[in-house]
Amino acid sequence: MFAYSDPEYLRNPVKYKRSKASDIYSLGILFWELSNGRPPFNNKQSLEILEIVKSGKREAPINGTPEDYIKIYSNAWKDDPKQRPIIENIYDSLKNIQFENIYYNSNENNQLNEFKPMESYSKDSISLPTSDSNSMIVNS
Repeated sequence: MFAYSDPEYLRNPVKYKRSKASDIYSLGILFWELSNGRPPFNNKQSLEILEIVKSGKREAPINGTPEDYIKIYSNAWKDDPKQRPIIENIYDSLKNIQFENIYYNSNENNQLNEFKPMESYSKDSISLPTSDSNSMIVNS
């Protein structure tokens, strides 16, 4: 179950107190799983998954996934819990998904073993209020 666990908790399970932001992280992973049809890192052993998640790597988006949906789960699985959206904004974003823009990476060749650093997902992040404030954030 390491794939669904908040990376901050995995790095320091004694001191880190899980919160709503931890649940948002898990929800982001579940959203990715829904678009792919398989559990994350399903070809890896538990200890490998632990190290992958702690290192900030996440599964790559799947070709054919709406880009708005990718932005939703990418924001939810941000490494910093304070940068994750609140559930109300995830709900609103899901209601407003645009299906015109579909993700397609021609270089990907549908490789399921590709993991990417979290930073690669923040370039196209949408602005959502974070769990620690009501202000809007923009990630570049």
